[in-house]
Amino acid sequence: MEKRIIPQANSEVRAVTGEDGIDHIVGNGVVFEQRSHLLGGWFYEEIVSGAADSANTDLLVSCFNHDLNYVLGNLENRTMSIDITPTHIRYDNIAPTTTIIRELVGEPIKRGDIRGSSFWFDVADNGSEWIELPDGYWLRRVHVIDTIYEMGPVTMAAYPQTTTDIAKRSFDQFEQARKAAVTRSLRQLADMKMRLLRLK
Repeated sequence: MEKRIIPQANSEVRAVTGEDGIDHIVGNGVVFEQRSHLLGGWFYEEIVSGAADSANTDLLVSCFNHDLNYVLGNLENRTMSIDITPTHIRYDNIAPTTTIIRELVGEPIKRGDIRGSSFWFDVADNGSEWIELPDGYWLRRVHVIDTIYEMGPVTMAAYPQTTTDIAKRSFDQFEQARKAAVTRSLRQLADMKMRLLRLK
């Protein structure tokens, strides 16, 4: 499971009162076709538009700071809804009316103290590609998200946080496949040269 924080310029977290008179906490939990900050000191990431179209959201909940003690909404329970567009996934939580959520989350969002979002997800097997950039860093393009577990507002959105060990395993698999392909090509070239020599 990987965690990504959305830069606050793209997250648009807000606490609003709907036409129904009910308080909502809304924000962009995932953004597409936007390059991340440098992650783990060695790679960037872009999530392709449409990558979440078939993602499993059966367990999707929204929490504050990923803390399951502060649940803001639950998709299955219909206290949370999502809207998947070509540019982002927007979440909308019916805000709990408890004092602790209002004081810990709602009021700081209204004041602008909390301005970003984050989400937990799994990439599908072979659902990403790695591209080496001219500056020596790598770009991971995520084409297929398997599961989204959680998304919601976070305090430190301006500072990229990530679980990079899973991404590293994905990169290692890519490297192994690339090296194996190079080895096969070299063997085929050597075999072709041998056959040409026999023909002379």
